[in-house]
Amino acid sequence: MVNLLPKKEKERINKRRIKKLVIILSGIFSTVLVVFILVLFLVNFYITGKLRGVEKELQEVERVYQSDQLSKIEEDMKKYSEKIENIGNFYDRRVDLVEIVEYFLTLTPEGLNYDNFSLQDEKEGVVVNLSGVSENRLLLTSFSNNLEQEKRVDHLSFSSVDWSEESDLYFELTFKLIDE
Repeated sequence: MVNLLPKKEKERINKRRIKKLVIILSGIFSTVLVVFILVLFLVNFYITGKLRGVEKELQEVERVYQSDQLSKIEEDMKKYSEKIENIGNFYDRRVDLVEIVEYFLTLTPEGLNYDNFSLQDEKEGVVVNLSGVSENRLLLTSFSNNLEQEKRVDHLSFSSVDWSEESDLYFELTFKLIDE
């Protein structure tokens, strides 16, 4: 086919074609660019959502871990605090054994022999358990009177004493020595 159009007309038609082609290509490019941007936004939202979920899970795990660790530390601190308090109470209320023995030696008449001597610390004082043998009834009575007259001695009780015997009396004695 022979093109009989003048040269100017041919150029104008070519320019139109090129213009249409540029318009079509720019439309396709714009559409592809918009779709690509939308896909990027979707991927961004998806990844952001996943990250937030992971962050929440991480925060929950950290909170649980920290609360478990903190509760364990708190329990340990309470336990050690109680131990320290008990140690302090022990030192505050320690029983001076030498003082108690010296105290009994001043109250004990000659001729009284102890077989057993034990102490039990209590809040109000010290419970003393004694057992032994007295040479005669008069010594044991004198010892009992000495203890009854003492202000620090409370709840005095003799057991296993046969008061009808004159000599070699076995006795067991319990009383509370009150703190001064």
